[in-house]
Amino acid sequence: MHYNNGPEDYSMIAYIRLFLFFTFLPVFSVAQDNGYARAYHMLNVNNIKPVQFVRETPFPGREIVYIECPFASPVFINPNSAAPARGKIIEKVQLVYTTYRSDESFSQQKLNQQRLRNLQKVLPEAFNMPMTEWELVGQTGATSPEEGKNYFHGFVITYRTEPSASSIKDEITMLDSAFIGLITVRKSSDGSSTSSDGSSTSSGGIDTRRSDIVMPDGSIVTLRRDIPQDSLFYFIRPSTPGATVVAARYADTAHTAIIVTERFMDHKRERRWNLEEHKEDPGPSEYMNKKYLTNPDSVVLTTLSRNNWNNFMLVCDVTGSMSPYTAQIFASLPAVIENRRCKGFLFFNDGDKKPTQQKKQGHVGGLYFTQEIRMDSAYRAAQKCMNSGDGGDLPENNIEALLRAEKINPGGELVLVADNWATPRDLSMCDQLSQPVHVILCSARGVVNPDYLFLARVTNGSIHIRDQDVTNLGTMKEGESVKVGFQNFLLHDDHFIPLENFSRDF
Repeated sequence: MHYNNGPEDYSMIAYIRLFLFFTFLPVFSVAQDNGYARAYHMLNVNNIKPVQFVRETPFPGREIVYIECPFASPVFINPNSAAPARGKIIEKVQLVYTTYRSDESFSQQKLNQQRLRNLQKVLPEAFNMPMTEWELVGQTGATSPEEGKNYFHGFVITYRTEPSASSIKDEITMLDSAFIGLITVRKSSDGSSTSSDGSSTSSGGIDTRRSDIVMPDGSIVTLRRDIPQDSLFYFIRPSTPGATVVAARYADTAHTAIIVTERFMDHKRERRWNLEEHKEDPGPSEYMNKKYLTNPDSVVLTTLSRNNWNNFMLVCDVTGSMSPYTAQIFASLPAVIENRRCKGFLFFNDGDKKPTQQKKQGHVGGLYFTQEIRMDSAYRAAQKCMNSGDGGDLPENNIEALLRAEKINPGGELVLVADNWATPRDLSMCDQLSQPVHVILCSARGVVNPDYLFLARVTNGSIHIRDQDVTNLGTMKEGESVKVGFQNFLLHDDHFIPLENFSRDF
């Protein structure tokens, strides 16, 4: 089969999109624009109902702004609170409301629509980005107007920050903290332990010595010799059954004493303890489960756990803002390493900080790999890749990275951990690939980037989002449709045209 994927093909796709738009345009109400209609539809199909919304700390590479409304009102208390998100990539918008109503004639739907229109006035960017996730959050805990007034109402906007030297450092620091809990530990006959990088450890499995790693360029990276403070509470044993450690910090510079906050039933208590008396190694699985399985987009963990590819290279985008997914990669690696099906790891950063105008297709660079199937070897390659680049502009050199991985492991398969927002800058090179590409698509909780569907189809691979594996793209026939997540796509000339925006009357 021959696949057309040159510049003229993308012109045809643009024509098809325009044709479909004008064909289906009459179904829209005159007063509603395409961006608003898409947002409103997504809110109705993507919703959750917690007892009460809880503000969260954003992952590295992201920030959150809150645009608050009074109870039962569409008016923003401070419209300028949207300002930090203007001009940024809006990953997610949550509309938070309270399900309680004292008047049966009250229409929550109309109130949500008014709030949505007000958001469009102060943050139009969110409505102009087709891959933004929209989520409706209905709080069920309030039982009276007085209680409802104490809840948060309005919009929660998660946006990406611009990659910088400091943000990359923050992301690596977070991964360093995770890495401490992920080093594979094996017991020796004398009861001592050895970590995967060869350093000795205490009987509890936690490294108590300085651990130096020699990087490929000859530089030396020193892993932190004790537990980082931001990870400390994972390694503390509660004082009594039923108690939960919710926070911990060091109480002295020697890191021998700690101050721990425990939750027991409905109250909290803070105590000062000796670290050695309460320290325990939770092990790789428990450590990561507590922090990263609660990520709403745990796509890397879930996909790698439910698929059994053989003889594959793991190819990973580690550019700015991908650290939550990079952490999931390392959370999954103990099982990946154990089954020995993976034949190597390749990380890419789109050019080692090379200016955009110097990025020549197929020769962008920023590729770092290892065929040592070890946790520490993979981590060295990933950290080196992150330190050497930030991704720069949004498109990435995915196909270049995949082609390099094919040369490293001929005759196998490719598993690509990709950023849904970053279209491959070198997609026209995909006809050079000979191995199936299985795309684990990160940040695709809202809308799926159709270019990755195309990549999976032409390589006879697959697409994976958090709750779905799409494996039939290569066998689809012209004119057939497929549902991925919340969207329906029509196959035309080996490309996937999203129909959801053009075929609904909102």
